[in-house]
Amino acid sequence: MTKNNLQPKPDPDQELIQQVATRHKVETVFQLKIPTNDEGTEHAVGYIKKPSRAVMGAAMSVMGKNPLKANEIILTSCWLEGDDRILKDDDLFLSAGQLLGDVIQVRQGEIKKNLTNG
Repeated sequence: MTKNNLQPKPDPDQELIQQVATRHKVETVFQLKIPTNDEGTEHAVGYIKKPSRAVMGAAMSVMGKNPLKANEIILTSCWLEGDDRILKDDDLFLSAGQLLGDVIQVRQGEIKKNLTNG
């Protein structure tokens, strides 16, 4: 019995993401792919970089009062290229905002203290 030496097909989205990363000289790029019709057959695609501490600080400073403004700060500050409708069309913008939770990864750490009371 012979095994097929099938190579996995290259993911065209991954290739595009890598091209954007190379073009903009950034390490981490996220592709936002948002359906533009009810059938989900057409999409608006945009690319953002990982938010910096400064961008996250600016977004977090308004998060409690205006979460949409916080999303706008992140999206516009981190935008690299793509379909501008994501930034301009309210429905697409709101959909992109829902994706930001996957962009901002907070790892759960642990903390310990010494046992002496003092």
